Amino acid sequence: MGEHIFFSAQDIHLSFGALVVLDGVSYVANEGEILGIIGPNGAGKSSLLNCITGFYRNQQGRVFFQGRDITHWPPHKIAKVGIGRTFQTEQLCGSLSVLDNLMIGRHLHMSANALEALVYWGRARSEQIREREKVEEVIDLLDLSHVRHEPVAMLPLGIRKRVDLGRAIVLEPSLVFLDEFSVGMNKGEKEDTVRFILDVHELKDVTIVFVEHDMDIVMDLCQRLVVLDFGRKLAEGPTEEVMGNPEVIRAYLGVPKETAVVAESSKEI
Repeated sequence: MGEHIFFSAQDIHLSFGALVVLDGVSYVANEGEILGIIGPNGAGKSSLLNCITGFYRNQQGRVFFQGRDITHWPPHKIAKVGIGRTFQTEQLCGSLSVLDNLMIGRHLHMSANALEALVYWGRARSEQIREREKVEEVIDLLDLSHVRHEPVAMLPLGIRKRVDLGRAIVLEPSLVFLDEFSVGMNKGEKEDTVRFILDVHELKDVTIVFVEHDMDIVMDLCQRLVVLDFGRKLAEGPTEEVMGNPEVIRAYLGVPKETAVVAESSKEI
């Protein structure tokens, strides 16, 4: 099962005690696409990402990536097979520079032991040179050259988010999950975000799945959408088709189902 699909989550159930967070959610991500996961607050979007990437343990359901069943794998193992992610609040080392934060992101590709790394000789030295080259490519891609030696904590939110994206892609993943990536950004930072996500998608050949509330970004970027509402999948399909779905309109606008259907019918006329 799942061997011919790039990525799929199948029948994911997650509860915390009596609270049902995800109730049988299934969806697929096709290789090379940008897929958006949207829905009202509390719909279960971030929880779904946490189940997929090993931070939550779903009680039922399976997750497949490139033919492998990765259900309940730990986060470091999931990262190693080519899945990267960011979080709503960036998980960076604020006292370290941009360069150092990105070098940390390359650690899964390094094989030198602790003693070699400490004295910086032999295999450790050659690895550091190689990994630094990879990191410099990402710094150039995300336009971070001017802040490469700045402590991350001193940077504006938009740039910190870019560093967080950089740390996800220095692992050279084939699939990246972005969780509420634009939260807190101003209009200019959001416009930059769209550009950099497109650059990563096209130049790094990365499939991107992201949770997002800003519908302008969703409409600009996403080829397909998955919509969650109260822990269940409400819709999945091409962006324009999903955004015209009366059930999706009802979930977002809070209007009665009948009103949403009438509005959709009127639009067609």
